[in-house]
Amino acid sequence: MSLPYPMTNSDSVSRSLREQYYLRLLAKKLSASDANYADWLLQTYPHGWYLPRHIRRVARDVDDVLQGRCDRLAVRMPPRHGKTENVTVRLAVRMLELDPAANVLISGYNERFARRLGRKARNLAAGRIAIAQDSTAADEWHTTAGGVMMTRGMGSPPTGTGFRLIVIDDPIRSREDAESDVKREAAWDHYTDDLLTRLDPGGAIVIVMTPWHEDGLDARAIASEPDRWRVLSLPALAKENDPLGRAPGEALWPERYDRDALLRIKAIMDQNDGERSFEALYQQNPQPREGSIFKPDRVRIVDDPPAAPVALCRAWDFAATAGGGDYTVGVLMCRAADGSFGVLDVVRGRWAPDERDAQMRRAAEVDGRAALIRIPQDPGQAGKDQVLHMARMLAGCNMRSAPVTGAKEVRASGFASQVNAGNVWAIRGAWNHAYL
Repeated sequence: MSLPYPMTNSDSVSRSLREQYYLRLLAKKLSASDANYADWLLQTYPHGWYLPRHIRRVARDVDDVLQGRCDRLAVRMPPRHGKTENVTVRLAVRMLELDPAANVLISGYNERFARRLGRKARNLAAGRIAIAQDSTAADEWHTTAGGVMMTRGMGSPPTGTGFRLIVIDDPIRSREDAESDVKREAAWDHYTDDLLTRLDPGGAIVIVMTPWHEDGLDARAIASEPDRWRVLSLPALAKENDPLGRAPGEALWPERYDRDALLRIKAIMDQNDGERSFEALYQQNPQPREGSIFKPDRVRIVDDPPAAPVALCRAWDFAATAGGGDYTVGVLMCRAADGSFGVLDVVRGRWAPDERDAQMRRAAEVDGRAALIRIPQDPGQAGKDQVLHMARMLAGCNMRSAPVTGAKEVRASGFASQVNAGNVWAIRGAWNHAYL
């Protein structure tokens, strides 16, 4: 049992009451401790070490996680600036030190990386926490109070256990993986299906990473719950309104990487990929690759249409096979009274044919008969048969089909020109990052 709930068999005890009980108990333990997280960190290092200012700033948010004031925290930092040692590894140990009955999970880009973090946490915990001698593996070790520290790689579900704290450290390993739609979708599926479902009531999720891609796991998670996430972004070279109060261009950790050292790194990286890699990894500002016909940053995200929609259309693009790397996608768009174009809704999934049909019928019901439904027609008899099937399935709807001809870039060029001119907006939703 990972949470010290009140001992009762009454079904009337609500989840919220149990959460409040846990948070009160944890706050009591914290108030009894002489050390906040920053002071505690210093205790874990050899005498004479110091905490740089950016780690002290991170420690303030970590304190809020430990005390139950924040249950979603994203920390974005450059490589080699102490994020894993000071957040991932030590946060896990601190949680178990305060509550040895808690369950903690560390998730990383693969099993080997996650296991290495678990080993570091176990070695640090020795002497601080009573570890059960019959369960000391690096990827799963238990406390004598019944708590557990577990590690898993992305895609490896931690079934059978709920967690008070889940720390996700660098879910994407490399630029190659970051550019792969399949890898990013797998990371997102792991988050939604394997991690969120294992979080205990009142539990917290912390993501610690360098954001390789604008459609990364942290970006999607934040977009799915924008009012819940606290985001601390620490660029290597300060920008305006820096969270540490640095002047623009000032280095994040000048004692380790001063401004000149960072500019040398930037010069080398820029030769290979323009400014894209340095902006992503060091400045926490991932951007789409240049050369794309679309400029997604030109799409305005709005809460309500800026003008009344005068024409609606839901266009579908079908995956080749169910369960593969491709998605079936249905995009609801409109032309507005002011001449702009809007994206109102996007549904997507790796569906078998019957599930896909159910999703299409559901979307048609929600969109209403005023919305035109456009279906692509593949070449040959198979394409004709599919269109006939769709016409029967969507009987009563305004459906049209047309053969798909020409290069994809040519077909997209008309809409791309509207996007790049800033004449396209999108309704705010969890699908924004995946679509853009």
